[in-house]
Amino acid sequence: MVKAETEPLGSGEQAKRDAFRDRVSQLVEKHTLRGLARKLDVSNSNITRYLQGAQPPASFCRKLVEELGVNPAWLLTGEGSALLSDVAEGTSKTASNMLELVEAMSAVTRMRLGALAGKEHMKVLRDLNDALVRYEDLRAKLGDYSRQSFRLLLDQLKSALKQHNIDMAEPLVRAGEQLSRLCDDHGIKKEFNRLRTHFAHQRGNNEEAARLMREVVFDNYLRCEDELDDRGCDDAQNLIATLRLQGRLREAHSAAESALMHVRKMRRSSHFVLLATAGWLDLDLGNMRRALERLRKALACDPQDRHLVVPNYARAEFLSGAMTWKQVCDYCQDLPIAAQITPMALWTEDTGDLLAARGMLDGHTSPYAKQQMLFVEGLLACAGKDYTKETGDLLAHSESAAGNTPVITTQVLLLQKRPEEALDLFLDIDRRLAAEPRVSLPVIPSAIHHRNALRLDDWLFHRIDAGAKAGASHLDAIKHARKRALKFFRRHIKAGYAVFRSAPEIDAATHRENPGIAKPS
Repeated sequence: MVKAETEPLGSGEQAKRDAFRDRVSQLVEKHTLRGLARKLDVSNSNITRYLQGAQPPASFCRKLVEELGVNPAWLLTGEGSALLSDVAEGTSKTASNMLELVEAMSAVTRMRLGALAGKEHMKVLRDLNDALVRYEDLRAKLGDYSRQSFRLLLDQLKSALKQHNIDMAEPLVRAGEQLSRLCDDHGIKKEFNRLRTHFAHQRGNNEEAARLMREVVFDNYLRCEDELDDRGCDDAQNLIATLRLQGRLREAHSAAESALMHVRKMRRSSHFVLLATAGWLDLDLGNMRRALERLRKALACDPQDRHLVVPNYARAEFLSGAMTWKQVCDYCQDLPIAAQITPMALWTEDTGDLLAARGMLDGHTSPYAKQQMLFVEGLLACAGKDYTKETGDLLAHSESAAGNTPVITTQVLLLQKRPEEALDLFLDIDRRLAAEPRVSLPVIPSAIHHRNALRLDDWLFHRIDAGAKAGASHLDAIKHARKRALKFFRRHIKAGYAVFRSAPEIDAATHRENPGIAKPS
């Protein structure tokens, strides 16, 4: 009797040859050596050689398929049923069961449950019970049939997403959406949602990615008996990262706080990393005290996770005024986190800091690292270091979901003494941020944006002709931007962001707003 399925014996070439020989041996056992030779019109000696390890020609394999109906996938790889008729029978059986399922559902739907009050109510109840039992039985069978196909599809989808092959992934996602209706395996369906999130990311649909990731995370909360495991923490981190990518920092902060409710005992390193992420968001949203408290506690994570915690702690110490850029670099020197600490050099605008940042970023290929390198090159161009026209063009045409790129481009234009262009770009960013109340910039890009506002205000104040060219509407917009900027810096300095005290633009703008205050020398 030919076995319905044969598992591949290994990935080595010899193991594959041995497995193939075993499958041919099964066919000989079923048909006998002489009978198989007669049906295929080949000599007994040839088949014997194949059984001893010789490799058969393609014509032999073709005859097995054409004359005996052997499944070529089973013959060559051991996957699937041995005979093509078995494949068709399995497909027919699945289709038949699907039809029966629909019929069972229809039978339940057609029943007039109002008749339960009549004298034949017992018969109706029995019929209803029989139909529901049949429905559940058939649904369970279809779930079993679909489970294996679903797992294979998920493996293919993972491979396509790893290769960033959207064209290959799209039909797999559509097929998975149909299979998920038949499969009741909760774990497989959740894994499918995780992969759909990655697919949405790769297509640039961050709204859909956030929606799908929320479903996964909320399901984790509902099924969490004690505390989130590592996978649950990863899911929460992915939701937070998705929201950060869209600049929705307050929503990301809420997601982090919700996740922390499920890791109160801090038993895992992933719990400490989640705490660091919450501290990072505290820092971006103006809560320095809680950020430092959480980030210091998160340093207790496992050594292999320190690269996820240390840059955020260093950023907090820098913004609090406790560390200089050079001290941050020394503190983080053993970790591959150049792109994460570069924004601090963008704030200082110090040529030495920027050159050091460029050196650290050199060779990094991630999109974020490339973006940071572009920012550094743009600022170095303003200092006359290796100016290239390409850098300016790239900045001018680069885009960033959270608005970081136009903020840095405005900064570059101001340092290059091109305030008219900077003014137009600044006002455009300001309008876009005002139109998207859910979107906010991280603290360092936000500080640079507000410093840009004060520099533009200073330019308009000292250039009467510039004010005339700008027009009343622009003058009024910059006046309001100056007030918002001063409010931002005063609030943050009071909250412990001492690094902002070093910005001379703040004192100058304060004097313009209140001429009675002595102007700083």
